[in-house]
Amino acid sequence: GSLLQKQGKSNEAFAEFREAYLLEDSSTPISLDIIGNFLHATGTLHDEIAVYQERLRLHPEDIFTTTHLSKLFRSAGRHEDAIAVYRELIKHNPKQAEFHNGIAEALQSAGRLPEARTEYQLQISLYRESLRLAPKKTVAHTRLTYALFKQGRLAETFAE
Repeated sequence: GSLLQKQGKSNEAFAEFREAYLLEDSSTPISLDIIGNFLHATGTLHDEIAVYQERLRLHPEDIFTTTHLSKLFRSAGRHEDAIAVYRELIKHNPKQAEFHNGIAEALQSAGRLPEARTEYQLQISLYRESLRLAPKKTVAHTRLTYALFKQGRLAETFAE
């Protein structure tokens, strides 16, 4: 499949990647990653979404797959699907600030601004709690500053 892709034979490459996936033990979805990456490179968003939905069905706890799928949904304008994916992530990981950011962005894209503001505020609260527990956590400082900036809270941004 990779060789055919390098030769510019996209349709044949995809068929080979798909065949590799079908022959593979479904508990090791490496071929799904290859197919997903191939589809991403060729700009076939609808098919890429289908591949990541299949991977998520096989591995529902895989955070990478879940977050990637939600981003694909947003790219396709399927904001409600992205919101549903993030809601599921948050149900299992309620203190993960990045997931609240993701759902806030999806809600904002869907025009659901009051809900988006609530999620952004929750994200900021989670970063602040993280910094209270570990004040020198550089990543949390950076993400909090960016979250405040996105909310237009410039005075607080400079204070961080």
